[in-house]
Parts: sequence; C-alpha cells; structure tokens
Amino acid sequence: MTIEVAVHQQSWLRTIFSTGKWYLLSSLMTKGLSLILLPVYTRYLTPEEFGILNTLTALGGVLPVFISLQLDAAFARFFHEYKGSQPMLRALYSTIFWFVACYGGCVVLLCLIVSAYSPGWFPDVPYVYLLLTFVPALFLQLGQLGTVFLRQSLDAVRTTSLEVGGALLSALITLVLMIFFDFGVLARLLGIAIPPLFILFYYIQYFKRTGLLAITWRGEILKQAIIYALPLVPSVAGGWITGLSDRLIIAHYVDYDAVGIYSLAASLALAMYVLQDAITQVIGPLAMSGFFTDRERMLENMRRSALQLWILMLAANFLLILFSNEIIAVVSTHAYASASLLLGVISFAYVLGCQYRNFVTIISLHNRTWILTAGGIGQAVLSVVINILFVQHFGIRTAAWALCVATLVFTGWLYYWSWRLERFRLREKEMLFQLVGFSCMVYLYDFFLAERPLSLWMFAEKLVLAGIVIGLALQLIRRV
Repeated sequence: MTIEVAVHQQSWLRTIFSTGKWYLLSSLMTKGLSLILLPVYTRYLTPEEFGILNTLTALGGVLPVFISLQLDAAFARFFHEYKGSQPMLRALYSTIFWFVACYGGCVVLLCLIVSAYSPGWFPDVPYVYLLLTFVPALFLQLGQLGTVFLRQSLDAVRTTSLEVGGALLSALITLVLMIFFDFGVLARLLGIAIPPLFILFYYIQYFKRTGLLAITWRGEILKQAIIYALPLVPSVAGGWITGLSDRLIIAHYVDYDAVGIYSLAASLALAMYVLQDAITQVIGPLAMSGFFTDRERMLENMRRSALQLWILMLAANFLLILFSNEIIAVVSTHAYASASLLLGVISFAYVLGCQYRNFVTIISLHNRTWILTAGGIGQAVLSVVINILFVQHFGIRTAAWALCVATLVFTGWLYYWSWRLERFRLREKEMLFQLVGFSCMVYLYDFFLAERPLSLWMFAEKLVLAGIVIGLALQLIRRV
C-alpha cells in the first residue's frame, strides 16, 4: 500500500476544517468524555481517591515515553520520505513495532519488579493499581504507531472511529464498575486498561492485511530512527514530568485532598487541549509534507494558522474563566469548590503550549532534536524547582503558575531556535495586542463579576458577555 497523496497541496484552512472536525470529534470523545465523567468521579470518589487516581494516570502518561523512546515520532518524521515505497514503508513500520514490543516489554517488567520491592514509593496505593498502570502502557504505545500512520495519511475517519470506540468502551467499563459494583479507583483503571488491547488487536490485523507488518528487522532503519528519536525523550518526558511532579509535590507538602482539587481543575482545563489538539493534528502533517516541496508557502501558512489558533485559544480561555464557578458547581461537590481559582491559570498554559507545536515541527524537520531535549529538561527542572520552593508556603496555586511559567520558557526557547533555523517569525504585534485585550477582559471580570454570588441574573450577564467575545473572536479569525 503506497501513499501518494501530497496532503500539503490542499487548502490549509479547508483541510483543517474538513479533517479537523473528525479530530475534534475524536478529542471530544477521548479527552472530552473524561470531562463529562467528572461528576461521576467526584460523587463516587473522595478528593483523596481522586488524587490517587490522577497521580497514577499521570504516571501512566509518562511511562510510554520510556517504553517507545519516542520512536513513534521517528515514524511520523520518516513516513513522508518512505511512503512512496511499499517495501521501505513496511521495513520502517515493522522494525519500530518489534523493537518497541521487545524493549518496551522489558521496561514494563522492570517497573513491576521495582514497584513490588519498593512499596514506600507509593504508600497506600495497592499493587494491583500499579499493575494496571504499567502493563496497558505497552499496549497503548504499540497501538500508537498505527494511530500515527493513519494521522500522517490524514485518514481521519478511521482514526476517529477507533478512538471514539475505545473511549466509549472505557467509559462503559468505568461507569458499570464504579456505580454498580463500587470498585472506586479500580473501576477507572480497568476502564483505561482494557480498550488499548482491542485497538492493538485491530491494528495488528490491519497492518498484516495491508502488508506493512511482517517479521522483518532493518538495523540501519532502527539506527536512523533511534538517532532521531532518542534526543526527544527528555523533551517529551519533561512535559509529562512537569504534569506528574506537581501532583507528587502537592501530595508530599499538602495532602491527597489538595491533589484531588488540583487534578479536577487540570482535568477541566483539558477542554483547551481538546480544542487545540484537533487543529494541530491537521497542521502537523500538512507542514511536514509541504516542507519538502514548498517551504515558503508552508511557513506563511504556519504564521497565519498560529495567529488564528492564538485568537481562538484566548477566547476559549476567557470563557473558562468566565464560567469557572458554574462549571465547578455543576461537575463536583462543595468539597472541590476551590478548584475554580485554579482553572483559568492552568488553562492559560494550554494557550501558550498550543504555539510551540509549530516550532517543534520546524526543529524536527531539521533533525535538531537536541534543542527539544534541552528545552524539555529545562521545562521539567524549572517546574520542579518552583513547586518545591513555593508549594509548601503558598499552596496549590503555586503549581498552576509554575506550569504556566515552565510552558512559557519552553515555548520561548523553541521559538528562538525556529527563528534561527528558518527565520520563522510569528505575527508578534498582533498577538501581543490580543493578549493585552484578553488581560483587560480578565481584569474587568475579576473587578465586576468574580466576587458576586451565583444567580440567574448574573448567569444571563455572563452569557451576553460570552456571545460578544465569541463574535469578536470569529471576526478577528476571519480577518487574519
């Protein structure tokens, strides 16, 4: 099966909307479904249990980085070079698949052995919870190679069908076991663990049928992939460590109740990630494909799309701040009420983070992955240091601001190198003007509305203000 479509030759805006709608649906069902289930979690789990669950899921999020050594990113990078040759594409996919299966299996086994003989690392956490955190990570990462293939091919319908199906199965398992059998944290861990098995089975059958998965091993391809991917590990791990370390530090200096409150705000802020992920999943393959044929057009399209995404994310961030109290009241109990103070800050980190994907694309295409490595290490270290120094004195709001600061520094570092490599410049004056406008709106909200008690009249005022913000954002996006 040879891939011959030059995806970058299509209109970027038309492709973003036509393909992005499927990725948006996928993100809504995979990430968004977790938001929909939050009222169930906060009803059937105490803040302490919710804190344990989120600590384990954060740990499960960073483990795939070490299982695969970011070889899925290498597959995405070399896909467009090898897609014209069936034997080369088969060698690329099969080599990476079997290496991840063997090496990743050893990593999971090591984690299980270490955790069994070091119970002090996770006090009050049953071993079965750790088992259900580590083992599914391998299945998830092997399936990720198939997801990368479909996304680079812009096969959005198939990708969405698999991800939506997995998300629905996960939700069904979780709800049944949590509501009817009172499994608590175990219900959610089983809901996370089972769907990747079915998805991996589908991908194995799919790639065997298309001839891309075979018992083959090309040492030179593996070496090329590892040389490209290995420097990415600290970068990606840095982002996950940033998200994991804040919960561990909060648990150490405060308690698991505080972790639960912080995790609720972080989970709701994922709405920002869902929005930008649907768009950047399309932009990435478009940019990678266009780099080899029409670089100047690609860079201009990236500038335009970056500004449009910036406007959209600022508007979405303001809407989350505007309705933060109402959102928390709807999805949780009074025990989680203070999460509303964190929601706007954590979600702003996603406004900053959505920009650096363009920079990652440019740096990756130049094979300068050491830049991502240095930035990832710096991001993780900065976040950990800020949290250790200040969480014990100023509480969990420090962790939210540490996330923003670390994301800003990482984004700035990548932007500098994107300029060095391609002279890539964002439309900085326009972005700064919009940021000032956003800041003014947040200040006015804090001054006039934030402290007023919830009421039907105030909610109506917020709806009117939200309509104005949405209309203004759409007009600005059209004019870009």
